[in-house]
Amino acid sequence: MTKTVISIIIALLILAGLAACQNDGYIGRRFGMWKLVSIDIDGRPDTAYQGDLFWSFQTEVVKMTGVEWESYGICSEENGNMIFNFINHDDKHPEGSQLYSPAPCTHLPANKLITLRIEKLTSDVMVLLYHSDDDKAYIYTLKKWG
Repeated sequence: MTKTVISIIIALLILAGLAACQNDGYIGRRFGMWKLVSIDIDGRPDTAYQGDLFWSFQTEVVKMTGVEWESYGICSEENGNMIFNFINHDDKHPEGSQLYSPAPCTHLPANKLITLRIEKLTSDVMVLLYHSDDDKAYIYTLKKWG
């Protein structure tokens, strides 16, 4: 009986260790929750932004959450850029629905790939640049949260 209990405990410890391994231990430099602390538009602060949006990254999934907002997309890095893809849907939520669109306060478009240039990405600060179709420059400054 004791050997069986010990074997079960060892098996559970091994499984727990395997579950903790993601991508050979590397989960990406943007992994975790980031608070969008400011948005600048053409060099001026976006005074309408309330400072209440969080971006969470886990592997290639990005989640935007705010007081009255929650949405999901896919994010990848390529050639010094972050590519956001909110072109998703499910049985209850069509493309362009709130669940699959960037938060409106970001001024990012829905239903298209969005390329943001990485200006800075350290363990605690992320700065991204987006050029809109109407040629406005948006600077997003995020700080690591928690």
